[in-house]
Amino acid sequence: MSVVVVSEYGKGVLTPEVLRSLMDIAAAHQVRVVVDPKGTDYSRYRGAPVITPNRSELAAAAGVELVDESSYKAAARIILTTCMQTQCWSPAVKKA
Repeated sequence: MSVVVVSEYGKGVLTPEVLRSLMDIAAAHQVRVVVDPKGTDYSRYRGAPVITPNRSELAAAAGVELVDESSYKAAARIILTTCMQTQCWSPAVKKA
């Protein structure tokens, strides 16, 4: 399995256009993209089957204070719902 890891630092290098090109090229070559995100707009990562926010990134993106298991679940649901509505989640790439 081939994978590209994108670690976002919010420095302006990974513009929406660069990310979109990366996602398109990866999809064309059946390569999965794993994203370590920054910011709250996860639609930028549409097409990445794996997004790995840390606790503070998850809380900020979901707009939820993470205090217990139920708040983590709620935040994860918000991110999944948001990503699915903006098509930022895609099923695992199957190699032919």
